[in-house]
Amino acid sequence: MLLLVTSLLLNWGTERRKFILITIGGYVLVLIATFAHFVPELMSITQSAFSATVDAELATRAKNWELLSLVRLGILFVLAVNLLFGLSKSSEPKLA
Repeated sequence: MLLLVTSLLLNWGTERRKFILITIGGYVLVLIATFAHFVPELMSITQSAFSATVDAELATRAKNWELLSLVRLGILFVLAVNLLFGLSKSSEPKLA
């Protein structure tokens, strides 16, 4: 995030700014979702008591966590491509 903010400051007057802003906004949303849902749910799943039988509810929660985690990974991939595309734009200052 520090490098993204630095990149934003260095490219503020260029066409790259909007791509960097989109990436920063997306990463912030992903971080919020990670700390609000993914980490607590993973801790809850992994700290469940051992059982010799399969707990269907726990298995469903784990599958949902895995699916949502893959969706989150896809979003991060799209944000990375957006950043790469944006940084390939001209670094010439935008004309007002």
